[in-house]
Amino acid sequence: MFDPDREKPSADYLLRAMAIMKSMDAGANLISEISYATALPVTTVIRTAAILADDRIIKATLVGSDVELSFIRRGLPLQP
Repeated sequence: MFDPDREKPSADYLLRAMAIMKSMDAGANLISEISYATALPVTTVIRTAAILADDRIIKATLVGSDVELSFIRRGLPLQP
């Protein structure tokens, strides 16, 4: 959830988050597919996805030996 006391996200994080969400829009939902589509290392995809999941933008589900990401909502969190 949006927390005004939390540090603002860096431009680097925002670029990576946008790349991940755009690849999800294009149909890549597994961590391995997103890593391949964005040319980001798997660890970077996981770290960025963890922040997106913490903000309740995406959710992660274990599928076999991979993790599937899906959107919970789109857009920015609403400010109180």
